[in-house]
Formats: sequence, structure tokens, C-alpha cells
Amino acid sequence: MLRIITLVCAAAILLCNTAQSQNKFWRSTVGLSLGTNQYSGDLKNDFYRFGTTNPFFGLQGNLWLTQRTDLMARINVGGYGYESETSNAFDADMLHVALMLKIKLVDMDQPRFMPYIFGGVALNNYSNWTLQNNAGNDISSNNDGNTINPDDLNGLRGAIPVGVGVQIRVAERVFINLDETYMMQNSDNWDGIKRNTCDHSLMHTIGVTFGLCPWADTDKDGVGDKEDKCPGTPPLVKVDENGCPLDSDKDGIADHEDTCPDVFGATTAKGCPDADADGIADSTDECPSNAGIAAFNGCPDTDGDGIKDAEDECPSVAGDKKFNGCADTDKDGVADPKDKCANT
Repeated sequence: MLRIITLVCAAAILLCNTAQSQNKFWRSTVGLSLGTNQYSGDLKNDFYRFGTTNPFFGLQGNLWLTQRTDLMARINVGGYGYESETSNAFDADMLHVALMLKIKLVDMDQPRFMPYIFGGVALNNYSNWTLQNNAGNDISSNNDGNTINPDDLNGLRGAIPVGVGVQIRVAERVFINLDETYMMQNSDNWDGIKRNTCDHSLMHTIGVTFGLCPWADTDKDGVGDKEDKCPGTPPLVKVDENGCPLDSDKDGIADHEDTCPDVFGATTAKGCPDADADGIADSTDECPSNAGIAAFNGCPDTDGDGIKDAEDECPSVAGDKKFNGCADTDKDGVADPKDKCANT
């Protein structure tokens, strides 16, 4: 199962790096889980040998801390033990409580696949501990011939859980979790044999959790206010994972305000190319290389006399239309360029 989860995690990272996901932030999740415990110690290493099962069920929950971390808690109730046809075996009821930090391996809110690792602290309470021979009868001495008092093996034991898993989103607020937890325990006498080697356990868990308490989303763009870098986005505007309006051509003008959303443009022409920065898009500018005015479809009128430069014989001096843009300073009806006595 560990190999399967490792492969799923690797595939999930590849999928998540090639696809974005818009999902609502849930401040917490709670749910149910079930699984089985496996033992490793002085009697035998039972990891990944499913002839013996120690089923458990429980509750699990996550509290969102950051984009990459959650606080994860678990309470499991079930059994723990080892069965054997050739040697002594033991059995006990177990209450498992753990508090762990969950590190998400993909920097996204809630993608379809979210691989993660975790670790923390745990307490295991054992009760009804019994030692049995290979015939299934309760006995009082272990394989070494030492007398065992079950009361000495009941009670609380500390442990350090570490593990790996993957979260699969099956609906907006419904998630399935598959993970493996290796329990490093601080005791050598859980199996009734003390040989200076700590006994450990492996937990295989599957759970289903439900999202609770979404972050407020004032602009209703699907990204909670806590993570929304553009909280005032207008309604129905498409946004990215940060809650900011999409800018497909990366020209600094959001698609919903960009007249040419797929072509890099300028702010002077509402996102369309405008080489001369005159506020008239190149596609409609009759003089795209020279800044002009809208009245002449982007062509210039340098002297401001209402005659565009291309038709103005005196483009730098304000003149009269009847003189093709030239002036008649002395008002004698002869344009200055042709008037030999321009001041008479």
C-alpha cells in the first residue's frame, strides 16, 4: 500500500503542476476513518502481511493553517496485537489520539489530488491486554519463560507518528484520504517481551472528510477573502488562483477591461496595440507611427488649425483651409508663402 500511495503522490504532483483549480477554502474538515494496525517487534515483523488484521475506526479533522500546512488530529478505537501458529501472541484494545502537522506537497488550495506528509505526537491507551499461546489460550509467561502481568502492559504509552498520504477531492467539500502512518513507540514491552528493541506499529487508513466553515468571499469569485489579493473584483469576472482578474496577454490590463485580451497592448488604447501612444488603436489608426488625434483617425495636426499635416502646406503654422493650411497675415487674400509683401 505504501508503494501505491507513493506512486499516486508522484502522479498527483505532475497533475497538479499542469492544471489549476478554483476551489473554495475550507477552514476545517472533519470526517470518519477506518483501517488496520500492524505490529513489528520481538515476535515478528508483521508489516504488509495481511494475514493478521487489527481493525480500527475513528474520527479525523484538519484545521487550515496556511496554503501548505494543516493541523491534523485523529482519534481511533480498535485493536492491536499479533497472531501466530508457532509462538505466543498478544491482543489488546487500543485508543489512539494524535496531533500532527500536515504538510501539503502542492502549493494550491484544494486540487483534485493533494499529496502530503505529516508527523507529530500521539498517545496510545491499551486495555484488556492478554497473552496467548499458539492454541489461542490465555497464558501468563512469554516465549522467554518470563511471567507476564497484563496490568503492567495496560495504560498509556507515548509515540511519534510520521506518515505519507494523498487527499482526493471527489466533490466541492468532500475528500477521501489514503495514508500510511509509521508509529515509533517508546516502549519495548507492548508484546510482553523485553529485549531492548522498541516495538512499532504501522497504520493503514482510509477516511472521508467534509469541508466546514468556508472563508468569507465578499466578491463571490470563488477565492476566500483571506487569500484574495484582489477582493473587489466585479461580479462574473473570471479570476486566477489569487482572486485577481485574468490577464491573458500579460499586458497589465485585465481581460474584462481589455478590448484586445489576446494581444499585448497599451493602456492608452484599452489593451490594444498603440505604437504612437495617441490613444487610438493601431488597427484603426491611419497614422500608427505618428501620434495624432481622433478627429483625423490618429493622424497629426501639429499646428492645430483643423487641417491634418498630410494635407497642410504649412503644418507648423496655424492657417486657413482656403490657403491649404497656410496663413494670410496681412489679410490681402494672398497666402504668406506666396505673398512678397506679407505684412502689407
